Amino acid sequence: MLKTRLLVSILSVFSLAVILNTPSFAEWQCPVGVDPNGVNNSGVACVWYEEPPPEEEYEYEDEAPPEPAYSPAIQQSQAVRQALNNFVAETQTILNAQKLAATPSAWNFVQSPANDPNQVCQASFYADNSGVVLIDSPAGEPTTFLGFYGGSIPPVSATEKVRLSLTQSGETQTVQAFHVPSVVNPNQGMYLFAVPSTQALLSSIEDQQDYTIVANGRKVVQGQWQDGDSARHWLSRCVQQRGG
Repeated sequence: MLKTRLLVSILSVFSLAVILNTPSFAEWQCPVGVDPNGVNNSGVACVWYEEPPPEEEYEYEDEAPPEPAYSPAIQQSQAVRQALNNFVAETQTILNAQKLAATPSAWNFVQSPANDPNQVCQASFYADNSGVVLIDSPAGEPTTFLGFYGGSIPPVSATEKVRLSLTQSGETQTVQAFHVPSVVNPNQGMYLFAVPSTQALLSSIEDQQDYTIVANGRKVVQGQWQDGDSARHWLSRCVQQRGG
């Protein structure tokens, strides 16, 4: 019995000595940039990180193939532009030029006869050498434009797309417009701004509205309309009478 106890004691001491003499992995500190998981997988050895070589940088050139002579996308965009140009040209033909400058400082209204396929609803206001025209027609595709004429708008022989700064009631926005020949004065041009819908046009009409157009840094049109409520009510009634 004594030998057994002594043997157990000796084994216990030996086990404790082994434990105390075993390095503690948790306290092992590797140099900065060194991986503690070495190749011997002991958790003790440290090896330097092997960073992969940097990837070579290339300057990529535009390798896209040139557009073919016939491209459906190009043909479609050209067709859209042509249709839009025709659209604007037709709008000019249905404008009532006499009414655009008939009575200064007052609204002038034009409603197409019942047998006219264009079914135009047109309201214009002219004052101080410049005017504004609000036009809506369901002919072909729905045609809704906000137009400006007079002032110093330069003449043009064919429809062009231009970028203009339009200021209304102190709010300025740079928008695209159509620069078209004037139906009032051949020595001037007109600007037509496409409006998304009849309702958008009606909701944008304020009772009193000032406007300024700047093209290429130069002021070309400036004016103000009054009694816009009457124009909005008339246009709304005109649209309802034609059935939309």
